[in-house]
Amino acid sequence: MSSPVESFQRYLRMKTVHPNPDYSLVDPFMRDYADRFGFRLRCEEFVAGHPIFVLTWDGSDACAPSIVLLSHMDVVPVDTEKWTKDPWSGHLVDGKIYGRGAQDMKCVGVQYLEACGSLKSEGVVPLRTVHILFVPDEEIGGGRGIKPLLSSELWKKLGPGFLLDEGLASPSPSFSVFYGERKIWWIRVKACGPAGHGSRFIPNTAVQQLNKVLARIEKYHEEQRVLLMGSCSCGKQLGDFTTANVTMLSAGNPNPSTPQYNVIPTEAYAGVDIRIPATVNLEEFKRTLDEWCAVEGGGVSWEPLAQVCGEGPLFTSNPTTPVEGPDAHWWRVFSGALGSKGWAVHPPSIFPAATDSRWVRLMSGIPCLGFSPIRSTPILLHDHDEFLSVEALLEGIRVYKDVLPALFNDKSYQ
Repeated sequence: MSSPVESFQRYLRMKTVHPNPDYSLVDPFMRDYADRFGFRLRCEEFVAGHPIFVLTWDGSDACAPSIVLLSHMDVVPVDTEKWTKDPWSGHLVDGKIYGRGAQDMKCVGVQYLEACGSLKSEGVVPLRTVHILFVPDEEIGGGRGIKPLLSSELWKKLGPGFLLDEGLASPSPSFSVFYGERKIWWIRVKACGPAGHGSRFIPNTAVQQLNKVLARIEKYHEEQRVLLMGSCSCGKQLGDFTTANVTMLSAGNPNPSTPQYNVIPTEAYAGVDIRIPATVNLEEFKRTLDEWCAVEGGGVSWEPLAQVCGEGPLFTSNPTTPVEGPDAHWWRVFSGALGSKGWAVHPPSIFPAATDSRWVRLMSGIPCLGFSPIRSTPILLHDHDEFLSVEALLEGIRVYKDVLPALFNDKSYQ
C-alpha cells in the first residue's frame, strides 16, 4: 500500500503536460484508488483521449444533492533549464516534493482521495454522496473537459449541490478561500498614424499614439498594485484588484527576415490581458478604457477579444458564490467547519486568475468555493521549481478530514 507521499510522487511523474497531455497514464492510478478504498469508478470521454474520471463514495440518502470535489489532471509546460530538480521526478529533498503540478493542482486531487479514503476506512458513511472528479484541459479553458461535462446527462446524474475546486497556496499561516473569479477582458488596442521615412520628425505616428495609451494603462496598473500592497492587513488579495498587463506588441513589417527599420508604420497594436474583480462596474471600466484611448491626434481604438473565453456578455460580471447574507449557507458551513477545528482562514476573496469553477457557476449555477489547503508556502503555480512540502501535503489531508463531514452531512435540503 502506497503512502500519501508516494502516491503524490507517482501522480507528479505522469506527463499530463500541454500541448500533448497523456491522460492514459492516470487511468491505473484512479483504478488503484478505487480498488483500495472501494469507490465506484466511472470514466467518460466527451472528446477522445480526454477522459473524465469520477470516483464515487455513496451516501446514505440517494436523493440528497451531492458534494463534488473537482480537480484537473493537466499541467502547464516547463522550461527544464530553469528547474534545479527534474520536474517529472517527484523528487523529495529537505522535506519538499518537487514537480510540475505540485501546487496546481495534483496535490489537491491526492488530498481528496486520501481524506475520503481514510474517512471511509474508519467506517464513516456520508449523508450526501461524494463525487471526486478528475478532469482534463483546465489549463487551456476546459473545452474538452469541464464544459462538455456540464452540458451532459452525466452531470445531471451526479446531482451536485455544492462543489469544491482549487484555490491558491497562502504564504501566511491562514488558508485562502475564493468565492468568485475576475472577469477576463482580453483587448487589442489599435493605433493609426501617418507613414514616412524613419529619418523625419513626424507627429502622432501610430507607435507614438500607442505609447501614450500604454503609459496610461501602466499607470493604472501600478496604482492598483500600490493599493494591493497597502491593503494586505485588511485581508484583501490580488483578486480584489484589477490588473492590466500588456502581453503582445506589433508594428511595422511582421516578417523578421525582411525588416524595414527606416519605414514609419501606419498601424501599431498591443494586446492587453485585463482581469477585473466582480466588485468593479464593467460599464464604468469601459468608459475608462475609452478615456485612455482618447489621445491627442486620435486614431486609437480598442476591441474586446474576451468572447473567445466564452464567458458571456462583456459587461456581465462572472457570478459569485454568496459569502454574506441569507444565501451564504455553504460559506457558513465551510468556514464554520474550518473554525471549529482551529484552522485559520483569510476572509473570502476573488480568485486572481481563472479555474473550472467559473464554468460551473456560469453554466449550472452550483455554488463553488476555491480552496487548496496549503499555507505558510510560497505561491508557485506555473513557476520554476514548483514544490509542496510533505508537511503541507499531510496537513491538507487532515484539513479535508475535518471539513468534508460538515459538507456531506449537511441537511439543508430537507
